[in-house]
Amino acid sequence: MPKGKRSARASWLFRDKPAVASANDTFGRFNISIKYDESKAEGSIVIQHAVHLQGFQSEQTLDLVLRPESIVACDLLLDNQNHRLPPEVLNLIPTNRTDIWSLSLTLHAPGNVICPTAPLPLSFMSTSFGQQFAAFSGLCQTTKLQIYLGRDQLSAEHRLRLENFASAIALRKLRANPIDLRSLGGGGGKQETTWYNIHPPHSEEQADSGATRKRRRVGESSVYWRRRRKTF
Repeated sequence: MPKGKRSARASWLFRDKPAVASANDTFGRFNISIKYDESKAEGSIVIQHAVHLQGFQSEQTLDLVLRPESIVACDLLLDNQNHRLPPEVLNLIPTNRTDIWSLSLTLHAPGNVICPTAPLPLSFMSTSFGQQFAAFSGLCQTTKLQIYLGRDQLSAEHRLRLENFASAIALRKLRANPIDLRSLGGGGGKQETTWYNIHPPHSEEQADSGATRKRRRVGESSVYWRRRRKTF
């Protein structure tokens, strides 16, 4: 394998891995990617959600990008004491639910969103709305969120890299990796903006009317994460 391809693969801690993300009173399972290039001290977290937009024939993706410079606190915790998350959150974790990684992030401002190139705000089709959309909207507007992974979703090597990634963020030793927006969207390019521009507050009423939510305050589950496997 050419060196360039091997290096590119190594820069991803994982890509499009199903995991649970929660903020405030919403949660959902999303494809999550973490880019971590240790040699360049670069990285980022991307939470992806698929939607249907007017003017597009196929499903499109929205990518919430969390860059190290915007993260003011980062804790990686492992629940290995047989504690439990609320069932509605726990059931979304796709693998063994006994040992669960929790990556807790505090941001100084909500992350930006990469979306298809189209006039803003985006015109969502009614099929886009529901519990998942509400959860993603909450993640895009929050400054505190959690990501949950089953321990066995990662190999021993990648679990160690995840610890190093969280430590590098906590110690302010990581900067954001560059993203070439022009190369995205099958080469057609994408745009990066705030959730406010993509889906203004007055549009939330439309989304809520199509949502069937099961609400639980995620803050109540924080008692499950008192034991730290490692302190950064």
